[in-house]
Amino acid sequence: PDEVLWSVCAVTGGAVWAVGEAGTVIRNTGSGWETLPPINPDELPGGIFAFADGHAWVAGLFGGIYHWDAEQWNTLDSETVYLSSVWGASADDIYFGGLEKMLHWDGSALSTIPLSGIFTSAVSGNSESNIITVGRASKIFHFDGSSWQFQDNPGVVENPTLRIGEYNGVAASGVVAVTTWTGNISFDQDEPVNQQSMFDTFPLDPSLVSVPIEDASSMVFLEPGQPNPFRWVTNFSYSLPQSQAVTCGVYDVRGHLVRQLHSGGKTEGRHTLTWDGRDGTGNTVSGGVYFLKLETGGEMEVRKLTLVR
Repeated sequence: PDEVLWSVCAVTGGAVWAVGEAGTVIRNTGSGWETLPPINPDELPGGIFAFADGHAWVAGLFGGIYHWDAEQWNTLDSETVYLSSVWGASADDIYFGGLEKMLHWDGSALSTIPLSGIFTSAVSGNSESNIITVGRASKIFHFDGSSWQFQDNPGVVENPTLRIGEYNGVAASGVVAVTTWTGNISFDQDEPVNQQSMFDTFPLDPSLVSVPIEDASSMVFLEPGQPNPFRWVTNFSYSLPQSQAVTCGVYDVRGHLVRQLHSGGKTEGRHTLTWDGRDGTGNTVSGGVYFLKLETGGEMEVRKLTLVR
């Protein structure tokens, strides 16, 4: 009852399909909703697309491709880790949007189409020779029936507003503090760009009037997990003022290590890690509260994670 319906597709003159985050697939052909066999419950659906003949496709954020042939689900191995959307011109012409790539199903095999610099969020079209995919970093690619071409985005401004973040926590001295920061992130090369290193940290104590301004070059900063709470996967980023040894792991409420995510050297700058809700042996852990701990020399940052099963 608490499942989030992740994607929906309406077929012209036909049914409406929807897929949920736990793999549930429902369909309405005009006389009410019916439940179809679910796809892999360990998958996180990125999109669903269906045809009037009762065939449907689901793309998974974990790389799964699922085809409903009007009777059962068939699984294709995409050999990728991120598929955000799906659209098809015909049963033998299906496109799956991914990370810096597009996958194409021609009725018998999958092929890969490189699309540099795009973190695809959607793909759609109105014919086999007019297809558009869009994504982060303001990228647009168009397929004209023969090749994919980058298109200029008139909505991109030369000096965009920087990303603004806020962290509320407890400072080392025990007083509650607020930290604000700004910066942009580019997904072209998975590296941050135009980040500003100014942090404004001040204690929430009316008896203290000083407001120290610190340079981020002297700080280690661990961002909250995204999403949080989460069901399958959460991502988190941290920034280092200099190259140094980093240890990062997930711990349960008893303080026991559940999964070591990284142990070793890291260069200065911003880095991103992912936890898929599994322990060190690859087993799925139960839902509940966990703690992400980052240690760098004499500093330690901790964030609370809530896993929902």
